Order: sequence, then structure tokens, then C-alpha cells
Amino acid sequence: MRKNINKIIAIAIGISVMSANSLPVFASEIGQATASVSTSSQSVQKNILTVQQAVDAAIANSDKLKLKTKEIQKYRDEIKVQRKINDAKKDVAGDLDNDAKKVIDFPYDKLNITADQTEQEQNFMKDQIKNDITSQYNDIVLTEVSIDKAKKNIEIQTTKLNDLKLKNQLGLTIDTDVTSTQLQIQTLKDTVTAKENTLKDKKDYFQVLTNLNLDNYSFDHSLDYKTFRIDGTIDKYVSDKLDEYFKYNEKLFNASKDYAGNVKSASDYDADVDDQIHDFKEPTEPKQSNYAVTTSDAVTGVQTTTYPGYEDAIIQYNKDIQSYQGDLSNYNSYLDLKYSVDSSRVTIDESKKTLTNAIKGLYSQLVDLENQIAQVQENIKLTNKQLEFAKLQYDLGLTTKSDYDNTVLKAQDLDTNLRTLINNYNILKDKIQEPWLVASSSN
Repeated sequence: MRKNINKIIAIAIGISVMSANSLPVFASEIGQATASVSTSSQSVQKNILTVQQAVDAAIANSDKLKLKTKEIQKYRDEIKVQRKINDAKKDVAGDLDNDAKKVIDFPYDKLNITADQTEQEQNFMKDQIKNDITSQYNDIVLTEVSIDKAKKNIEIQTTKLNDLKLKNQLGLTIDTDVTSTQLQIQTLKDTVTAKENTLKDKKDYFQVLTNLNLDNYSFDHSLDYKTFRIDGTIDKYVSDKLDEYFKYNEKLFNASKDYAGNVKSASDYDADVDDQIHDFKEPTEPKQSNYAVTTSDAVTGVQTTTYPGYEDAIIQYNKDIQSYQGDLSNYNSYLDLKYSVDSSRVTIDESKKTLTNAIKGLYSQLVDLENQIAQVQENIKLTNKQLEFAKLQYDLGLTTKSDYDNTVLKAQDLDTNLRTLINNYNILKDKIQEPWLVASSSN
């Protein structure tokens, strides 16, 4: 009996104490840059699927990324076509000043920037996939750990139940104690069943995203924790990151701003709208009476009125009206363009302000999480010492197995707590290092 109990103790303590040297599983010192978390509950028969392998598989399996590649190629093809269009326009226009040439070149320049921006978006999409897959991977691991913990609790409660039944037979406890423990065990079993169903759903979706047969893999339960610190001021760090994120938005803005200026110069638009409209010179419709010519027949004396030149004047008037309307329409488009440029400037600046505030807030949360992690690490070191002492006490018969089991469960709770904190920490760290993840989640 003692040999079997010792075997159970050895399994339980293996969750929180390294069997090789009895050091804490969460071996780390406060303020240390890295820590490593691991458990001994993983299957050794399957290949370990690492986070990076899962990320690579998801990227290779992403239809959105493949479509984005086609979008990039579309822009590259359109650039070639637009170059031909620009050349043809310049040939037809003949001698053009520099502003007019820049107006013609704008669609070509814009396509080049858009193509580069789309490539950047594709890289951001890969970062988003990495972030999503990592979060889901860690969520699966946490669920597996939670199931292992619940199963271990069932084992402990089952042992407790057997002891209670024996005591009940000896008249040392009442029936309700036995019934209460039985209900607790059933609740734990129901919890395990629910979590196993949830785990299956999570793995099924993960398998869809990665196109991997997860039956061939087990998940890596180790978890690296590396603290992050911003070098220099946070304002400088955020500014540099946002410059990277908005690089092509700024290029498009500058190109559009220059284009609006070139349109104004090439068209010789007046700064004042009323003056410009007046400069367009609205045509006056010719009056038929102004073209009237009356003649009298020499024999009969009958008068006849004709309007020589009136039809030609009407034709010219219609042409002038069309030209006038075209001038107004073009000018209206220029006003829209001018406003669009101003609007894009405000949009970029406001987005930068919002993201700056968000990143600073995330960094504050990150520092707070570091403190929480350090506190849990201290609790883990204390609990591991308590586990070692509790095992020694139990081996010497100085404490009950129930007391020892409670210490084991406390260690498991700390394990889960630390994993959750580190997962949250890494999510925040990724968003601070890659602000486009923040923008993506906001959208």
C-alpha cells in the first residue's frame, strides 16, 4: 500500500518539480530575462509540433495570402500598361511643361506606391497569422494542462473517497461526506468531458488553418518568457514603429499632394474659387434676331427674313458650352482632390495619435504583467519548497496524503496562472513590437 501511495506522490510532484535535480519547474530568478515552463504530461510517442511549424503551415495554407500575391501581380501588370498609356498621352500632347508631365505621370506613380504598399500588407498579414496561430496554440496547451489538472484532481478525490468509505464503514465519518465527495468527483468528470469537447473543437479549427493532421503531433507544453524593454524613450520608439507602419500612406499622401499642386499649376487655377469661376467665361447663347437679314422681292415687294451664320453660331455655342462645363467639372474634381488630400492628412495623423496612445497603454500593461509574473514565480518557488517538505513529511508519516495533495493542487493552480500571464504578456509584447496587429484588431 505504501509503495503504491509513493508512486502516486512521485507522479504528482513531477508536475511541479523537476525529477532530475528537484529544482522548481519554473526555474527563474526575479528580474531574470528568461524563464522556461514545462510539464511532464506530454505524450512521447508523437512528434512535437512547435509554434513555428504551425505558423509556417498556416502561412502556406492561407488563401488570403495567395490572393494577396495575385493582387500584387495585378498592380505590377497595371504598372506596365499605365507606362504605355502615359507615353501615348505625352506623344499626343506634344510639348508639355513639367507640371503637365507630372499630372500625366501621377497614375503611374500611384500604382507603384500601391503595389509596394500591398506587399507590405502581405507581410503584415503574415504577422497577423503568426499572432493568431500562436494565441490559438497556447490556448490549446492551456486547455490540455487544465484537463490534466482536472484528471489529477479526480485521482486525488477518488483516493479521498475510498478513504472516506473505509472510515464510514468504521463509523468514523457520516454518509453525507461520502455523497459530497462523490458529487464533487462527478462534477470534475463532467468538467473534463466538456473541456475535452472544447479541446477537440479547438484542434479541429487549428487543423483547418494549418492543414496539418494533428493526430500525428503533440503540442509543446514548454513556454519561453523573455522580458521586453524599450531602448530610449517610448515616444521615439512608437514614432519609429508608426513611421514604418504608415510609410506608404505617407508616400501616397505626398504624391497626391504634389499631384494636386501640379494640377493647379498646369491648369492655371486661381486661388479664389469665385475668381476662378469668373475666369472660365460662361458662353452667351447667340440670339437669332442678331443674325436676321430682311430682303424684299424686286417684283412682288414681298419681304423675306433669313439668318445667315446663325446655325454656325449655335454649333460653336454648343461647343463652347461643352468646353465650359468641362472646365467646371475639372475644377470641381480638383476641389475634391484638394479636400481628399487634406482629409487623408487628418486621417493619418489621427490614426497615429490613436495607435500611439494604444501602444503606450499596452506597454504599461506589459510592465504590470511582469510584476505579476515575478510574484507568481516567487509563489512557485515557495510552493516547490513546500512540496519537497510535504513529501518528506509524508514519507516520514508526519502528515496526511490529503494535506500533500492540497499542496500539489496549489502548485498546479500556480502553473496555470503563470502560463496564462505569460501568454498574455507575449500577446502584448507582439502588439507593441508590431503595431499593425493593434490596428488590425481595432478594425
